[in-house]
Amino acid sequence: MLFLGEHNVIYANILSLPVVPAFFLSVYKNKGRPYFNFHSKAISFLLLFFLLSYFWSNSQGAFNLFSYKALFLTLIFVICISNIMKVHSSIIPVMNAFWAISIFNFFILLRIIPQDLFFQLEPWEIRFWGTFNNPNLGAISFIFSLVLADYYLKEHKLSVSSFLRVLLIIIMIISFLLVVATASKKGILLLVMYFTYKIFSLKIKTIFSKNFILIGLITFIGFQFIETNILSDSFNATQTRLDAFLTQYNSTLNIGGSTSDRLYFIQEGLKGFFQSPILGNGFKSFEARHDFYSHNNYIELLYCGGLFALLIYTSIYFKLMASIRAQQRELKILIIFSVLALMAIDIAAVTYLMKNIQYYLCTLFVLINITKLSTHK
Repeated sequence: MLFLGEHNVIYANILSLPVVPAFFLSVYKNKGRPYFNFHSKAISFLLLFFLLSYFWSNSQGAFNLFSYKALFLTLIFVICISNIMKVHSSIIPVMNAFWAISIFNFFILLRIIPQDLFFQLEPWEIRFWGTFNNPNLGAISFIFSLVLADYYLKEHKLSVSSFLRVLLIIIMIISFLLVVATASKKGILLLVMYFTYKIFSLKIKTIFSKNFILIGLITFIGFQFIETNILSDSFNATQTRLDAFLTQYNSTLNIGGSTSDRLYFIQEGLKGFFQSPILGNGFKSFEARHDFYSHNNYIELLYCGGLFALLIYTSIYFKLMASIRAQQRELKILIIFSVLALMAIDIAAVTYLMKNIQYYLCTLFVLINITKLSTHK
């Protein structure tokens, strides 16, 4: 399901169906007791709250109960996957999915797999979309692929085989290239955050370690087999978008394009929130009113569900942060980076309906639970 964007959501759901019988098998192995972590409960409360909001909101004319399918499916698959990972004490299934996304999309970037297998792009579109109908969503998935590979390498450095180490390093490199190729400002922000941490955390001797030398060799050899114009076209798109973004903020009189639209949505969203600050205006009511979602998770939740919906969803982040006190250093770093990254993404994207984001959060909660169990043993 992580492979495909909203245009292919029917096929994605069909491909995901085997997770349901696997869920029942995991419940059986867990002595008939299904596992509901804090994340599953929070999404359940959010879904229930938005179902109730359907009856008091003014958005029924634009959305019916079938419109809730995204939240229903997200909840079902998060519960199923969290049970499977918890019973098997492994987050490998979701980690493998993110790594597979990067490899598969890299083949699309190199034009080995044609882009139009998924959807047709306009001739003028030079940003990389891959399997996603939104390059920003792709960038988020690629950065998580990179971070998870880095975490796995450090956490299992003694047991990782040479082949797997090389493979994970390759995944990190191509994930980085894919983030840049999407020309996503959110993706670039996450890369800056990640590499800022890496620079300040590295010791001098680490720079000359085997892994860093290996990264250099793989990068050098790999670029000999890549047509330079493929990457240069994508990177030029990134440079153009970043230049435009910086120019807009260097001149208060020259804010246009998507930045202008998003500032407008924030203003309109806050107006609607203050009209109904506690219960909001109903599920997807912002889209019903403005014919577009708000591009901001905080504004979307405040406008549609008021303070109540925002508190339910942000409690997921607070719970994750509260759970790291007794964790090992590598897991603490992974969770802190993830929460900060997700909060940054929320400023420019509506994420509570994104299956990639919810699966990633699910993985973090299960990882904490698995670590606690192994510690007690």
